[in-house]
Order: sequence, then structure tokens, then C-alpha cells
Amino acid sequence: MINTKNKILLVFFLASFALISCSTQNTLAPTQAEPQITLTSTQEQLPTAEPTVAVPTIVPSSTSTPLPLATATVVGTPTPDLRLTPKYWREWPVAPALSFRAISVLEQGLLMGNNPRMFSRVGDCQSEPDVFLGIYSTDRWALPAEYASASASADYFYDAFSLTNVTAKKGFGVSSVLSPIYSNTEVCQPAETPIDCELRLRKPIVVFVAMGTNWQAGSSASFEQYLRQVVDILIEQGSLPILVNKPDNIEGDGMLNFAIAQVAYDYDLPMVNVWKALDYLPGHGLQEDGIYMVPEAWDNRNLYSFVVLDEVRQAILSIEANK
Repeated sequence: MINTKNKILLVFFLASFALISCSTQNTLAPTQAEPQITLTSTQEQLPTAEPTVAVPTIVPSSTSTPLPLATATVVGTPTPDLRLTPKYWREWPVAPALSFRAISVLEQGLLMGNNPRMFSRVGDCQSEPDVFLGIYSTDRWALPAEYASASASADYFYDAFSLTNVTAKKGFGVSSVLSPIYSNTEVCQPAETPIDCELRLRKPIVVFVAMGTNWQAGSSASFEQYLRQVVDILIEQGSLPILVNKPDNIEGDGMLNFAIAQVAYDYDLPMVNVWKALDYLPGHGLQEDGIYMVPEAWDNRNLYSFVVLDEVRQAILSIEANK
């Protein structure tokens, strides 16, 4: 453990090394050709109206039949929907509390035999353990005083922090985890998609989904469709999706973070609001390329994702205590 006033950023030295070669290849097929947008500012413009989102027809990639969501022993009660709509996602909390729906998914996952101490990551090179949450498997971290109680989650999820995931890899776009072409043939079965492979190997109770940096002009609409498909598969298999938005605006109109918020809102899932967490940093916490984060920004992304993970731990313990 280290003093919070003198954060040790050794892990981010490794992160910076890893990110130098991080590809921005995107596997999405754009719905129409558009000119590449050159980012000139990290400031986005709010949509003037909330778009009508068409939910795509999903073909489940798993052949298993999911159990219906359990409701008998869920801890907590439904509350009136007072949430800010996705139009105002910049004002959403940085580390949200779990909703009744999210707790229901956790309870269903436990009934299905998922590992209560395991989480997975879905993303590109910025979701690999070296830069995302892996620091909590070391002794080079500390928590601010207001989050000191969350330290118990470092032990609870200890094995998951350092494990690599077949769904988090350099160059991955949101559709990559849905295609067998991108599966690791050393551990995945023939014709198995990366996401199905990861769920089979790890049986995680939680999956962090952090996508959007590997973006191509014209792909914003298909991005949301693929993200919904990923979320549907995870919920079907009893793994709670925790969405993580991004600090950049490489698309130029802010529509990817809007899409992430729309999916989080529609499914009533937690979203770690990294964009808001980095508001106070110069350049919005980004390097000169406008894509990758500076060390202090990585630190914040890890911290608030860890805080939400601790919410999960507490909910799991409460569910198990009420069996």
C-alpha cells in the first residue's frame, strides 16, 4: 500500500509502453461511407434531441437456454425511475450504485453457477490487465479515505485482476468479440466466439465492457447494435455488464458515449462515467493524440471501476446472506 498523496504510477509506465503500439484497427463494417473526422477539440456538443433507438434483432450466440431472472430473494426493491436520460449522460454519477435490475442479474448469475469472485473485461488494449484494474493484484495502489472500505474487494476478486481475457485484445472493436475469426484458438473451441469462450472459461459474475476507441467513420449506429448484442449475451449467461464510457471524442459528435449511455439506460445497468471523472484534468486527461490517457487519468478510471466492483461484492454478500 502507498500514501494516496504520492501515488505510485509504476503500472502506468507499463501501460504507456503497451499503448505505444496499440492498434486503432476497427472491425465494424460502416453502414455508410463518411469522411474521416479530425478531432480538434475534446469538447462535445449535446444532441439537440434524443434519437429513437432501434433495438436490433439479436441471434444469441449461445445454444444454452437461460433461466428467467430470479425475483423471489432479490435484495432491494424497485424504486421510481428518477434517472437522468441519456441526453444528459455527462451529468450521470461517476461510480453509480447498482440498480434493482443489476442486482437481479447478479442473483441469476449465482443461481447459474457463475463464479462470485471472478470478473472479465471486454475491450481493446486499453482493457488489458496492465492498464485496467490489474494494479489491484499488486501492492502499488491506495484508495482515497472516502473509499477505504472498498479495499476488501482487492482480496475478494484477487485472482481476476491479473488474469488476461480473450475478449480484451489490441485492435478489438465491439464486433470483434462476436466473431469466431478473432477467437484464441489455443483456448477456444472451433467456431466459438471470443465472448462465448470467455464466459465458458471464466464464468464471471461481472464483465466490464469498455469499447469505442477503435472507431471508424460511419460506424456509430452499428456500434450501438453490436453493444446491445454483447449486453444481451452477458445477461443471458448471468454475467452483469458494467459499461465503461471513454474520455475521448474521436468520432467528433460524442455519439459513442451517447450510445453507451443509451444502452446502460435501456437495460438499467451501471455505467462508469470516465468522461465526467476526468473533467478536471487538462486536455480532459488525454495525451496529445486525443485518444490515450495520461497516467492520472488511468488512475481515475481504475479507481472508479474498482469502486463499482466493490458495490458488486457487497451485493453478492447480501444476496448470499439472504438465501
